[in-house]
Order: sequence, then structure tokens, then C-alpha cells
Amino acid sequence: MRRARDLDKNADSLGFLGAVLSMLGLMDEAREVVADAVDLDPLDLYTLASRAWVDLLDGEFATATRRFERALNDVGSDNTHVYWCLGVGKAHMGDLDGALEIFRDVSKTDAMPVADLSELYCAAAEGNRDAVNRVLSEKHVMVEVAETDEMFPLFIAKCLIMVGDEDGALQWLGRAIDWGFCNVRYLEEYNPFFKPLRGNPSFSRLLDEARQKQEAFEV
Repeated sequence: MRRARDLDKNADSLGFLGAVLSMLGLMDEAREVVADAVDLDPLDLYTLASRAWVDLLDGEFATATRRFERALNDVGSDNTHVYWCLGVGKAHMGDLDGALEIFRDVSKTDAMPVADLSELYCAAAEGNRDAVNRVLSEKHVMVEVAETDEMFPLFIAKCLIMVGDEDGALQWLGRAIDWGFCNVRYLEEYNPFFKPLRGNPSFSRLLDEARQKQEAFEV
């Protein structure tokens, strides 16, 4: 990993690498890489957001939220995608009203797929399972993007859990793991929305699958 960091002195690339490492559960490596990225370019919005994302996946929700806010205030106040990330951070730290306000804002934009994902969250926050299913059936671009991504399926799974659809949530969680998300501690311990799945045998099997992948990367 040190060799890769020495060769690549591009802050964007290192920020992206740090985010990927955090999705693999390699948190020490992820933190080192994003720290290097920020040192290289402390005013790059996506580098700052990558560091905040690493905090989020390491269970440091308040720190992540504060860093997303600072990145928006200092560098990119009009960036919808990072604003959406701020909503994710607020939701994780329990500021559900603050998160809902952000997701309502984002749902009114044309930033895809986060606008549709935000609409999905708003429906879930109302406890409207029919509306959640409608968004999933009608927002084809959102679904197509999420089906080939590591993070968006986790957001969809969270929304499904909010309306009591654990089977649907497990299917989307499985997609995330299929595409390489294997940060087991985030799934098993940190993510507050996944608490209802604990003790579910299907969830345990998915965690075992993620754990095997994470151990392979650690080697």
C-alpha cells in the first residue's frame, strides 16, 4: 500500500482509493491514504468528502457529519452529491429530522441517482411501504445504478428496513456484498439501521460471506 501511495500523488485518486479500502473494511489503510490525499490537496471537495466517508464507515458518525458540513461550507456549498452524503451522516448519527430535511431538498433536484434515493428515504421516513415499493418499481435509473454499486444498495436496504421489509433489505444487502462491500464491522456493529437484522440467519450468512471476502483482501 505504501508503494501505491508513493507512486500516485494525485489527491483525487488517493481519496477514491481510501473510500474503496473503507468499503473493504481495511480501515487503518483507508485512514492513512485519505490523510495523504488531504495533505496533498486540502481544498479538494471530493478528497475531503472521501475522508468523511471513511469516518462514516468506521462508525465515527458525528465526525463524518462534521467533516461533510465543513467540506460543503468551505469548498462546495452547491454540490448536491456531497449534500446527500451529509444527509446520510445525519441519519446515521440519529438526527433523523435533519436528514429528512436534506433528503427532501435533494429529491427536488435532477442529481441522479441521489435524487431518487432521497425520494425513497422520504417515503420510508413516513412509514409508507407502498410508496417505497412504487419508487423502487418506477425509478429505473436508480435501480440500475444501485444494482452495480457497493454503497447505494445499503441505502436502499436501510429504507426497506424502515418500512419493515427485511427480506427486501437482505436482497439489496446481498447485492452490495456481491459487488465487493465487505466492511463487516460497519454492517454488524456500526450501522444503526441494520439492528433489526441481527439474529436473522440470512443476515448472519451474508456477514459470513462478507467476512470471507474481507479476510481475502487482508491477506
